[in-house]
Amino acid sequence: YRPYSYVRIGKFKEAIDDVNVLMNMTSSHYTSYVAKCEVLSRYGRHKEAIDDCETALKKRPKDTILMRYNADALIRAGKIDEGLRLYDKVINETASPHFALFAKAEALDEAGMGTDALLAYKTALLYDEDSDEAERKEKIGKAITHGVTGYLTVAKKGKFTEGMIKFAKQRIAELEKLK
Repeated sequence: YRPYSYVRIGKFKEAIDDVNVLMNMTSSHYTSYVAKCEVLSRYGRHKEAIDDCETALKKRPKDTILMRYNADALIRAGKIDEGLRLYDKVINETASPHFALFAKAEALDEAGMGTDALLAYKTALLYDEDSDEAERKEKIGKAITHGVTGYLTVAKKGKFTEGMIKFAKQRIAELEKLK
């Protein structure tokens, strides 16, 4: 989507204009609400972002993508506990908890919650496509003994892109230096 590109370069007015065009064309489609929620939230218009996500969630109450963007908006709005509870729900209900954990780590990182972000990034990396179920359970068990327990659900297979893995490892190293 073009609105996300505008957000990345700081052109929020253009991003919102594009989202409004998208909403006029496809307002019944949930991806329009996802885009609008994300753009408004990044622009600092948190209440509108949260309202739009919640409107879409009324139509699609089990949509974990919408829940995730709503959680991001809540965290950016300073409603940290509410946003984290929603992220935990997403992690427990999605078929891809590793991606939800990664998104949660980014949200915590953005909110300046380095220790929690560090644990979430590490936990997200525990999901390794090449690991069998026994190996994942062993990794999860080790993570639990090291304080990651709040971020874990049943391990499921998944695959991160190399860029995601590199980014997470880089942020882990940076966050560990701040300890």
